[in-house]
Amino acid sequence: MYVVAERLHDVQTRNLAVEALYNRMQRLDPTTTVPGPKCLDIIYEGTASAKDLMRKLIVDTWCTWGVDRLEDFLEDFLDTGPRQFLVELAAAAVRKLVEDSEDQEL
Repeated sequence: MYVVAERLHDVQTRNLAVEALYNRMQRLDPTTTVPGPKCLDIIYEGTASAKDLMRKLIVDTWCTWGVDRLEDFLEDFLDTGPRQFLVELAAAAVRKLVEDSEDQEL
């Protein structure tokens, strides 16, 4: 639904889709539930920018909840997944590390 709304430039539906996924993820076990390869393929093929809300949600989710599973996931994902996801994930992970280290210095 999100990608269709993106193509139709339907901001309201895009926002509702992001909110629905966010709310659903809040009810699931964060240690085992992160968007998988099929979701990543759909979103990254259907969106154009790292500023996209759904991309941000997916990357933030992986940075927050997926860290423990990241190594296994990347081994399977590197050859087939969207390269831009890896770029955005790496940048977000570095930002998170910097923020966390700044918080610890206070």
